[in-house]
Amino acid sequence: IPKTGIGKWSPEEGLSIEVPNIDDKEDYSSIYWWNDSLLVTRSGRVFSWNGKELIPFYRTGAYIRRLVTTQSGHLHVLGNNGVHRMANLGEPALTYVGEGGRNKVFDLVDYRNQKVVGTDEGLCFLKDGEIIPLVLGDTLIQRPVYELLVDREQGLWLGTDRGVLRFTPGKGWLHY
Repeated sequence: IPKTGIGKWSPEEGLSIEVPNIDDKEDYSSIYWWNDSLLVTRSGRVFSWNGKELIPFYRTGAYIRRLVTTQSGHLHVLGNNGVHRMANLGEPALTYVGEGGRNKVFDLVDYRNQKVVGTDEGLCFLKDGEIIPLVLGDTLIQRPVYELLVDREQGLWLGTDRGVLRFTPGKGWLHY
């Protein structure tokens, strides 16, 4: 029985390793469920687990931070070289890039008909293959934004290196 890899825990069976580690040199960086497939990332690569082995299907060439699905159903691969969007496994990806730290993308959400991303250089949005700084309520956030969340009232929450911020349309920004 493999000792490292991706495990599944259930109250009835306890912990079982479902996806063994390929080698001991590197760990997986994230896992995600998309279109009935378990996806696994490591070293700039995305793999699909077929129940027996990991099948490589996408390579970014840079560290992958996380995988995110948006309301459109597209998979977005976030990492140190922008955002890569794909509709189905194996299809070519549409890549969004920005300047400098805007390429280091931490999170992505759908917000007010835009794809909004948190980057190493602040809050941005995706448009025409680019990662562009986003101004909300006359404010441009230029600090690292690590986490994003949209609440029921259409408030946009940001987890930053200086605390938590919330933007509410019509009310503006609050710093917690």
